[in-house]
Amino acid sequence: MIEIHPESNVYIFCPAHFATGGPEALHQMAFALKQLGIHVSMIYFNQEDENPVHPNYAGFNIPFGQEVVPSASSVFILPETYLKPNSTD
Repeated sequence: MIEIHPESNVYIFCPAHFATGGPEALHQMAFALKQLGIHVSMIYFNQEDENPVHPNYAGFNIPFGQEVVPSASSVFILPETYLKPNSTD
C-alpha cells in the first residue's frame, strides 16, 4: 500500500491536450487529492505550449509543471499505457 503523508508530493503524469476517460480519471483523482489537502501536480507528456490542460479539465484547477522533485515521500502516478509490461519472450 502507498502511504501519503502531509509532506508528500504526488505527481500525476498525463498526456497533454487529451480528453478521454483515462485523462479525465487522472484529473478527477488529482482534484480529490487536492481537496484532501495533498500537494498534487499534473506533469503533462508532449507539452508543446504554455497551457497543456484540455479545456474539459480547466475547472479542476490542478497545478501543472515539468519540474519533479523526487524524495522518499514522493508518489508518481502514470497511465498504464505508458508502462511497458515485462516480456516473457
